[in-house]
Amino acid sequence: MRRMMRILVAIGLVAVGLVAGLYFAGTPETDNVASGPSGFVLGPPAFAQTASRSFLEEEAGIAAYVKVDQAIDIGQLRASFSVVEQLEESYVTGQISIPELEENWHPHLFVTNDGWIVAYHTKYEPTSTMLTSWITHEDTTLTGTTLELAVHEVLRSAGIGPSGIMEEVQYYHFQFPLADRIMLIREDESSGNQDDFYLTIPAGLGILDASWIAYDSVGGWSGIRIDGQGLAEGFHGIKVGDLLPRLRTGTRHTISVWRGDYGVVLLYQAP
Repeated sequence: MRRMMRILVAIGLVAVGLVAGLYFAGTPETDNVASGPSGFVLGPPAFAQTASRSFLEEEAGIAAYVKVDQAIDIGQLRASFSVVEQLEESYVTGQISIPELEENWHPHLFVTNDGWIVAYHTKYEPTSTMLTSWITHEDTTLTGTTLELAVHEVLRSAGIGPSGIMEEVQYYHFQFPLADRIMLIREDESSGNQDDFYLTIPAGLGILDASWIAYDSVGGWSGIRIDGQGLAEGFHGIKVGDLLPRLRTGTRHTISVWRGDYGVVLLYQAP
């Protein structure tokens, strides 16, 4: 029984979906174009042209960033970090605690004294890691991603009001610089029955990265499969993984889930 199926963000799919034919559907009888007039586009921060670029290109994966129009006291902010990786006069890197989120899912931070705030998961973590707080806390907006929660905590710790700033947060994947669109999908199936949804990727649409996330707060008979092949079954807690090797263009993939919360993230280049 279907309880909830949400396409949370479909970036640029009014143009991309209608022209290129990216389909996402909840029943085998109909293929509904996953389209939406709003969302965000992936793009690099302005400081990526400086020496900081090499550091983030070597370490960072998916990232959220913003520039505030005031100085940030690095010494004051450092006291709020749960982990300090590097501390310099002009910047600090590390991690900050996020309420109700286990430490191993906390993103990393790069904050400069001239106002840049970058929250990121490392390149070794699947992009879907950013959905950890979504699937465990029923958040349905971008402010519920681990990355935006981390940015919000930095602002709070630095004594900067988030109003008007969080709306300016942008996203970028440092390992996939050609990716300029992102699609986030969430599925909730807690009845215990199998629930299927369908994804078709047309030829010519450049999917650069695809990953999944699954959460079961109870443990036991829960799972996620793609085209009948298991990704995670009978687990407890949160699981993440790579989906790209399982996807084929021009094929309607069947993603089956039961008892749990699930998410899929696609990064692609608009044609």
